[in-house]
Amino acid sequence: ASVDRGPLDLRDRRLWRLDAERIVSVEVAAGENGVTVERAGRRFLVTPPGVAADFERASRLFDVVSAPRAAGFPVTRACSAAPGLRIRVVGEDGAAHELRMGSASAGAVAACLDGNTPVALSADLAAMARELSADLGRTSLLPAFDPLSVTSIAVTSAAERWTLRRGPEGWRSDDGALSPDADTVRRWIRPLVLLQVDPARVGEGPFETERTIDLSSRIGSTIRLEVSAAARDGGVLVRREGEEVAFRLAPAEAAFLTAVRAYLS
Repeated sequence: ASVDRGPLDLRDRRLWRLDAERIVSVEVAAGENGVTVERAGRRFLVTPPGVAADFERASRLFDVVSAPRAAGFPVTRACSAAPGLRIRVVGEDGAAHELRMGSASAGAVAACLDGNTPVALSADLAAMARELSADLGRTSLLPAFDPLSVTSIAVTSAAERWTLRRGPEGWRSDDGALSPDADTVRRWIRPLVLLQVDPARVGEGPFETERTIDLSSRIGSTIRLEVSAAARDGGVLVRREGEEVAFRLAPAEAAFLTAVRAYLS
């Protein structure tokens, strides 16, 4: 057998036991398509494209694969069959386990555990892993949020440093130079929500932050965007603070990030 199962494990058919909090990565793949989710402190990163994963879905995925049960241990050729869905789990001690799933019948899926042990799995386990991994990556650079929840916008660069705050009488900058109406602010925030996380637009080369834009909400959370200096064509690279992957924005898309004050005036 590929794993050392004790009496308790055999009784409840656990294939392995890992503390979900001590799993460092989970890979879910089918053929050449797949995602890898890695624990990064108190959050998760998903690659591709290399951005923060949806926290609740990633946490659920780690829970599901921490101690999967077999539906049985049949004598089959699952380990010699062409794999369908593949799940690889790595713990912080380096221990790794892998399930390669084959055909399904009568509510069970034939699978190969760690390359040499045929097992039968509940079809629900395979379906849940596939479902949870399908939408792990964000489709937008920022998580979906209500523009009405934003309470302040702070822009910092070598050339400017100012904050726009929402108070009882509306929006006003700290220096008193800006007092846009709510519709103007919402129109500026909307393109941020729509910024797409697209692997085809990942920037190459070193990233140097030219300016930061902080959005704070009424629940006390703050999201920081890092924006590069404009290229010769006017385009920029943008990323979330704490992430290594930056995405290219064309000049028309980049203008509202490089000229925030003008947009809000």
